[in-house]
Amino acid sequence: MRNKVLIMVCFIFIGFLIGCRLPYRVFDDKDLEEIAAADYGFNEFTVFKIVDSDTSEELTGRKYNNSGVIIGKKSGDYRMIFVPKMIAEEPFLIDNPFSFNLEEIYEDLAGLEGDNGKLIDMMFISDYGGLSIAIYPFTSVQENNEDLIFDSPIFFIVTTDTAAFYIGHIGGKHYIFNDSYELIFNQD
Repeated sequence: MRNKVLIMVCFIFIGFLIGCRLPYRVFDDKDLEEIAAADYGFNEFTVFKIVDSDTSEELTGRKYNNSGVIIGKKSGDYRMIFVPKMIAEEPFLIDNPFSFNLEEIYEDLAGLEGDNGKLIDMMFISDYGGLSIAIYPFTSVQENNEDLIFDSPIFFIVTTDTAAFYIGHIGGKHYIFNDSYELIFNQD
């Protein structure tokens, strides 16, 4: 009798654990690529990035926890698809608050020189592992560059072993700031 109760408790516990996983989406690159291509007609899947709740609110008008965005190309232009963590909520195409081109941003980063006069270590350029999307740099960048009016508080952040770069957009052009929030490059 005791063994039967123990086995029953084990099955209930396993069922509970499986049930806890069901409402949440697993962010798998293959599935995300399928969403981008099949559901939204993207020609190219570039990267998927998790965003914080404040950034999700700026992108979508609603706060989501632990959700993310697919970045890719659709008809030659970079676009974003928002992917909620909950399976019950469908991914949706974001109306970009600004136009952006990740390839151009990374090309411009590759040409920057560090404080020592040498090109910045571009080991991160081979993929988008050092890339994130957030609104947190906006206030600091705006305070240090009061004359600039950004298209959106959304910033791309590219982190290397030695520095962080904040990329905002003004008039459809990207502006790159260093980790002291000083303007170091503009596309004009």
